[in-house]
Amino acid sequence: MSVNMIMAGALWRDLNARGVRHLDLGHCEAMVARMLDCTRAVAARISDDDKPPRRCDTGEVDLDLSCMVCGAVEGETCRQLEGRQ
Repeated sequence: MSVNMIMAGALWRDLNARGVRHLDLGHCEAMVARMLDCTRAVAARISDDDKPPRRCDTGEVDLDLSCMVCGAVEGETCRQLEGRQ
């Protein structure tokens, strides 16, 4: 028995318990198959190992894409390098 069938059966039982009787096992199989296809597509997009943008020699970038060391935002030159010149 495949994972799709197990998940579809669990979904069908849950929906029936909640009073949704107009969907049969075939509908649930289609929903599970579509969900798993979408999951694969998302996983493929987020698994690309893009290098984070570098602004300073440390290469440490915060969540807002600013440098964690000097605070330079994207497009700015390193503030540490500006101070050395």
